[in-house]
Amino acid sequence: MNNLVDARNDGEIRDDIDPEFLWLVTEKLSELVKEGTWKEVFSDFKDYQYQARTLLFYGLLSRKEV
Repeated sequence: MNNLVDARNDGEIRDDIDPEFLWLVTEKLSELVKEGTWKEVFSDFKDYQYQARTLLFYGLLSRKEV
């Protein structure tokens, strides 16, 4: 949690997203791994990791050029 707060303070993480929310999301993604429920959607763990990282780092909405 401290790393997330520090990253936010350093401008590495958007300041409009609460570090506690990011921590919660990360914990839930970890639970998917521990429980093995990621296998219900993905056949390969690398695919799961790619999707999770893409969502966390780039967000949900597409960025169309204007």
